[in-house]
Amino acid sequence: MSAPRFLAVVVIMIVIVVGSIAFVGRLVPQEVSRPQPSEPLSLVEMKGTGSGIVGVVKNNTDRDMGYVVIRFRLKDASGAQIGTTIDNTRGLEAYGLWKFRCPITVAGCKTFEVVELVNR
Repeated sequence: MSAPRFLAVVVIMIVIVVGSIAFVGRLVPQEVSRPQPSEPLSLVEMKGTGSGIVGVVKNNTDRDMGYVVIRFRLKDASGAQIGTTIDNTRGLEAYGLWKFRCPITVAGCKTFEVVELVNR
């Protein structure tokens, strides 16, 4: 390889290395925020018992919640609504869990569904 050609290759390599170092120097670590689920509250688990509905609700936010409500629609074997049941709590901590218990006081309840889970 001739001297001018060799010198040109060396200069190009130096430019590439210096440019790479300069680019890497601009990669500043960013503060990583905790990913948020799309909903502020989520139903972690739920099951029907002989006398009600029990389960766990999670606060998915980084702030305390003042008043959380869960409400269920109760249905008979034909699918007709025969009532509702509700539970609530105050002061659910950020990222906290709440064990709820909703009593079923109407006879003939065969199925249920969540109709409301909110922070008021």
